[in-house]
Amino acid sequence: MAEYTPRRVKQAVVGTGAADKVQIQHMIKRLLNTHEKLQSDAADALAIALCHAHSRGRDPDVARLLAARRR
Repeated sequence: MAEYTPRRVKQAVVGTGAADKVQIQHMIKRLLNTHEKLQSDAADALAIALCHAHSRGRDPDVARLLAARRR
């Protein structure tokens, strides 16, 4: 079990802890290379999953993906 503050999740996915829901949805769509409309709850869940994978280092590609897609 792991817990992440909203600021930590936003920082991991968007690059700033002050990101809003629209920014999170945009980055999740960009990171996962999808053009489908994401509901806010789905984007939040995916953001938490990416934050967790990045934080635990279980998927070294996640760090590269996050870094590359932010540019």
